[in-house]
Amino acid sequence: MVATKRISLVTILYFFVGCIVFIMCGVGFIGIVSTNVKLIDNGNGKYGKEITLSNATTAMLCFMGFGFIWITNYIREKTKFIYMISATQFYFTSNRETTGEASVMAGIMISYFKHAGSIALGSLLHTFVTVLRIIVDVLVDAAEGKGKNGVVMLIGCLLKCCVGYLERLIEWINTVAYAFMAISGDPYCASAWNGFILNLKHLTKFYFANTLAGMFVFIGMLAIVGLNTGTCYLIMKYGTKDTEEISSIWVPLILIMISTLITAELFIGLFSEAVTATLMSMAVDIELNGECKFGSPSFHEKMDKIM
Repeated sequence: MVATKRISLVTILYFFVGCIVFIMCGVGFIGIVSTNVKLIDNGNGKYGKEITLSNATTAMLCFMGFGFIWITNYIREKTKFIYMISATQFYFTSNRETTGEASVMAGIMISYFKHAGSIALGSLLHTFVTVLRIIVDVLVDAAEGKGKNGVVMLIGCLLKCCVGYLERLIEWINTVAYAFMAISGDPYCASAWNGFILNLKHLTKFYFANTLAGMFVFIGMLAIVGLNTGTCYLIMKYGTKDTEEISSIWVPLILIMISTLITAELFIGLFSEAVTATLMSMAVDIELNGECKFGSPSFHEKMDKIM
């Protein structure tokens, strides 16, 4: 990540593309709903509006909502795949003596052309599970709202847990599939199976490293949010002295916290995906060569100390 700073441009591109998709889908939703707006004569020359959604309009809205979730997942997972390709390229172009490099543009070209269908399939599976979770949550909340029945609440809790674990399972399968796909170039199904087998064989290493990476990401995001929010408070308190002119200091601070959290997640939230790709590269390296032949000099230095 340090040697390939231009990888951050991928996250910026993902952010702006996501904003464009959100605006286009929002305009589409408004356009569909507007076809069912009727004027009502309230008398005295006054008119009101009434929105009555027909079955066809409801189906169109559901279809567009499904498409919006699919496209959002597709953009997100394509960005993850570009990070993984960059990590695998960096790993396999490095060795004990030389530090390799990653071609981010090559990763973008591969993800947008060669593996676009595989990423679309993985994001489609994720979308199906996401929609299923939304439906289960709505049905369970509606059933619990009709009465505090212990059996209904227990069944609802079990359904939510099962669907939640199913969603996490699909996310994990997609992650290992993309990581192996970045190395081998195989299609989605073959990459998912081979990545699953490698992950299962090196389960302890994968679990420990991913947990450690997740902890670093979480601590980093908390540190960035805390530092940015604290700086904002100090500037407003002692710099501009705006705290005396507003009724509550928490409103701007909360807005700063939310915006900082989103920004931090965009830039360092995908660090764990690069870790997963590096671990998958190491597993393939060990399977083919019996030891870690590739990897940067610093990687071998730390691996020697660990071993």
